[in-house]
Amino acid sequence: MLVGIYNNYISTYGSSEVNKYDTHKKEELKTVYNSIVKKAKTSPLYKVDLNESVQKYVVELKESARLLKNTAEEFSADHGDLRGFSKKVAYSGDESKVEAHLIDADKIGDDLNEITLDVKNLAGPQVNLGNFLGERSSNLSPGTYSFDLSIDGFDYEFKFNIDEGDTAVDSQKKIVRLINKSDIGLEATLAVNDQDRSAVKIQSLATGETDDGLIFKISESNPEEPSGVVSFFGLNKVYSAASDAHFTINGEENTSTSNNFTVNNAYDITLKDTTEENMPVTIGLKNDADAIMDNVQLLLNKFNAMVQLTKADDDVVSSGRKLEHDISLLADKNRSALESNGLMIGEDNVVTLDKALFTQAINEGRLSEALNSLNNFNRDLSKKATQISLDPMEYVKKTLVTYPNPNNTINQNPYMTSIYSGMMYNNYI
Repeated sequence: MLVGIYNNYISTYGSSEVNKYDTHKKEELKTVYNSIVKKAKTSPLYKVDLNESVQKYVVELKESARLLKNTAEEFSADHGDLRGFSKKVAYSGDESKVEAHLIDADKIGDDLNEITLDVKNLAGPQVNLGNFLGERSSNLSPGTYSFDLSIDGFDYEFKFNIDEGDTAVDSQKKIVRLINKSDIGLEATLAVNDQDRSAVKIQSLATGETDDGLIFKISESNPEEPSGVVSFFGLNKVYSAASDAHFTINGEENTSTSNNFTVNNAYDITLKDTTEENMPVTIGLKNDADAIMDNVQLLLNKFNAMVQLTKADDDVVSSGRKLEHDISLLADKNRSALESNGLMIGEDNVVTLDKALFTQAINEGRLSEALNSLNNFNRDLSKKATQISLDPMEYVKKTLVTYPNPNNTINQNPYMTSIYSGMMYNNYI
């Protein structure tokens, strides 16, 4: 059951942005626990309408706070200097074909060599494309049908019903929904040809060549008494086998089962498209000024994503729009210092980077001043993100039931995080 809960959470709200700041030492976890206990002792008892909109908002708010805090931690000047936003940044000569990121900017020196990549072909998934059928095509007889699917060393049996009156296309749609709902590393769709006939298309999320050329296999559940469902819909018809990526690094031939890989334990490379002949993409390090602006923009993107959450409907957010109020206070506190260095705060609290003004500050020898302003803003963002992560329920609409008894040292009122955590289990009870 826990695996199902986790998969539902990740597929609905989860983020692929995970870094080293998502791991914590024992002392850090103890600090979080103590903060929860302290807050619980003074927390009033509230009644919250946990409708779907509220639950979605709270989860998005907590995820946004997590990403903002991680980014703020990444650029924090925790060494007593201004190195936070001066972290090295990789560049790609053509990001539409190759993306590049540094694996650990703290461990990269200025002497990291440039590399060139020539992409001959991308790594591809396995694609099965079934038989094309129309609304008027004959269908299998009504009844219960099943087929077996093997992937990653696991075997799964899928069952579905064909009801009286179902068309072949209705049955195809049932198969597509069944496979997608299973969440086993496959994506199913209906492919439609120019004759308006449809076929079940099944594609693996994984890429790369295998010994037999197949990442997944589909067969009848009972080979001795086949129902005919696999052959009728063509579920086992391989349209294209999985393939490796082929590319050169500095002229040397390489292959990879994935379009994402590392080079020299420094660059995290993602291949996106093939390159033209004799026109390789160059990967290297940006100069300090460009790197700083990229890092600043990354922080602003995370902050502005949270600003967008302040615009939620009144029937979701807390009375007085507490999140909007807190964000406004934070922006106003840093407005003068930020805007003097090219970070402009709009009326809606969205912060934009004026690269011309920021470059001017650097050229005029005011880099130290600009970075100090950014570091102060960064620390404020980290504190606010930590507070929001601790209790995202503080920012939703709720009704006060009772205040805590200050004379009672025993925690009487449930901490709102309990409500937040419970939302993850609601659909599984």
